[in-house]
Amino acid sequence: MIEYAIPSYNRPQELFNTTLKLLNKFNIPQNQITIFLEDVVQENLYINLLQDQYPLINYEIKKTQGIGELRTYIRKFYPVGSKVVMIDDDTQCVMEMINNIEPYEKKNNKLSFMTSESFNKWINEAFQNLENNKGKNFGIVLFGRAPYYMTRSVSKNLRYVCGNIVGFIVQNEEPNVSIAHGEDFEFSIKLFKRDGELYRYNYITVKTKHYAKGGICDTYGGEEEREIKAKENLEYLVDKYKGAFTLYKKKNGKHNLRVNPKYKNIDNS
Repeated sequence: MIEYAIPSYNRPQELFNTTLKLLNKFNIPQNQITIFLEDVVQENLYINLLQDQYPLINYEIKKTQGIGELRTYIRKFYPVGSKVVMIDDDTQCVMEMINNIEPYEKKNNKLSFMTSESFNKWINEAFQNLENNKGKNFGIVLFGRAPYYMTRSVSKNLRYVCGNIVGFIVQNEEPNVSIAHGEDFEFSIKLFKRDGELYRYNYITVKTKHYAKGGICDTYGGEEEREIKAKENLEYLVDKYKGAFTLYKKKNGKHNLRVNPKYKNIDNS
């Protein structure tokens, strides 16, 4: 059985309109879905909205200091050996690149919405691939870079694996990540350091309601405050994992990291 974990904060309506609607479309049983929340107040908000249509969904409460800590808790919540898909609470659709052409031919790359059949086939095959190769984690491509950088391939070197959808088989030791901005980068490199590989499906992506109202990151203030905090965390990652990341500023003024796919410094940091 595959468990579906949804970290969420103060977005019951968004969750109802997007991720739960999507999982329902994909025929995921409600009793395999757990929503991870911060406190009883949050739980009551979600139950009041969701219980009529989703009476069998599970809820788990854990007080954390940000999305990094909550994702860390989720990775340790399930028994060792469990197969878990963690999915964001504002996921509108899952898409795949349907043609197999050379990258960088943006105008020819076509994305197709995944159906229940194609999504479940991909998830089952991804976990089977992990088991066959003694792998532990898989992820997807960030939507903002698709389809320009997408190819019909699965990479194993260090790449940025966005947290919108990640799959993993729970291990005895899971990485601890506490930062709330850039946590996907730190999870990516810590998992790569631990396992020596990180599977990324370069032809799968999702569309989310980016910076949707609510969410754990909103607890850090408005957009300007969030960007200041984000830059601090990204600078911390560049300094801590020397040679793995390069900080740059996007045209919209926000900061981000580039990942060095040739990074091989596997140590205990």
